[in-house]
Amino acid sequence: MDMGDVFQYEKSINRCCYMSFHSARWIISSLRFVIHSKFLHTSILILCSLNPYT
Repeated sequence: MDMGDVFQYEKSINRCCYMSFHSARWIISSLRFVIHSKFLHTSILILCSLNPYT
C-alpha cells in the first residue's frame, strides 16, 4: 500500500464522514421544521377553536 492508496482511503473516509454529517444535519433541520409546523398547526387550530367567529 503506497501513499496514493492511503490518500485515496483517507479521502473516501472523509467524504463518508462529511456526507453522514450533512445528512444528520439535514435530518435534524427537517425534524425541527416538522416540529415547528406541527406546533404552528396546533396553535392555529387552538386559535380557531377559541375564535367565536369561525
